[in-house]
Amino acid sequence: MPTKKSVSVTLEGVSKVFKNTKGRPDVVAVHASDFTVNPGELVTLLGPSGCGKTTTLRMIAGFELPSSGKIRIGTEDVTMLPPNARDTATVFQSYGLFPHLTVGENVAYGLNYGKNGKLPKIAIAQKVRETLALVGLSELHDRAPGQLSGGQQQRVALARSLIVEPSVLLLDEPLSNLDALLREQMRIEIRRIQKRLGITAVYVTHDRVEAMSLSDRVIIMRNGEIQQIGSPQTIYEDPDSQFVASFVGKVAFFPVEGLEKQDGAWNCRLGARNLRVHRFASDLEAGKPAVIMARPESLRLIEKIEKVEKKEKAEPGSGYVDGTVHMNVYLGHSVETFVETVYGEVLVQIDDPVSKRLFPEGAAVSIDFNLDRIRLLRG
Repeated sequence: MPTKKSVSVTLEGVSKVFKNTKGRPDVVAVHASDFTVNPGELVTLLGPSGCGKTTTLRMIAGFELPSSGKIRIGTEDVTMLPPNARDTATVFQSYGLFPHLTVGENVAYGLNYGKNGKLPKIAIAQKVRETLALVGLSELHDRAPGQLSGGQQQRVALARSLIVEPSVLLLDEPLSNLDALLREQMRIEIRRIQKRLGITAVYVTHDRVEAMSLSDRVIIMRNGEIQQIGSPQTIYEDPDSQFVASFVGKVAFFPVEGLEKQDGAWNCRLGARNLRVHRFASDLEAGKPAVIMARPESLRLIEKIEKVEKKEKAEPGSGYVDGTVHMNVYLGHSVETFVETVYGEVLVQIDDPVSKRLFPEGAAVSIDFNLDRIRLLRG
């Protein structure tokens, strides 16, 4: 199907305050936010419930008007325009299909009431066939929505949004009603279609796996404020805060002391061990509290060395934190080992468990760091 030239979406100082008429304090749903979605880019708004991500999406769509700031689609200021005057289409969490219409009639609905007027029946039929083929539903043209699975219904909803050829596609938690396997299949399909069309897209979810697998960039939100913007890899590997690190993946934190910067890296102490860390957040201050952030795959288990003096003679990388194996969880491609330490329970991921040594429950172990993967964050 034909596609338009991709456009950008820009928010400048956009905020939303819900006024309370019963004498209670106003609710600031979104603080002044600035970001740009580049042409043809898929950007995900990710955060916990109530963080302002859906409100932000609704302001882009025109369902909510901002309390301040400007919204531009391409070069057009759409801040105060109603939804039907914006070149956007929205896929909602609920499919919103008309039960009395067939799949084809549901998809064609937007063309019958488009801002350019109703198209000839032949043109509509052709566009419906093209769009259903795009989402893999050509053979279901004459089915009723009630005869479809959840994943098929969501594809119909997606086709109904795409058929009007919007400049910007908005998706508000579209997969939350599907089971795990269907979610995985549909997010791959959505990404495939978005890349094929080159359409600019903004996606809202609280599911980190969706965000990381779908997005060109991720915007992390909390309490109505943007915490960090970056590629999925940047957000995962180089988070700016403990909140971002925790929200996008499993992680362990180890408090350190004696923080001191030297030659572009930070020296610190973890217990009795000295470390030099080359990856760190920009807001660290010498002498202030800090923590080492370590993902499960950046840790490994070694046999505990009982005598401290032996550690000085051990090979580099001897464990930094001692503990006891509490539980092993077999996942097929890996084993998750939970270790009780003085810093709490630490998760260590052991890839390729067939060829790697596994420590039984109750074993005394030491946790070693991959120094190239750990990161220092403000405490």
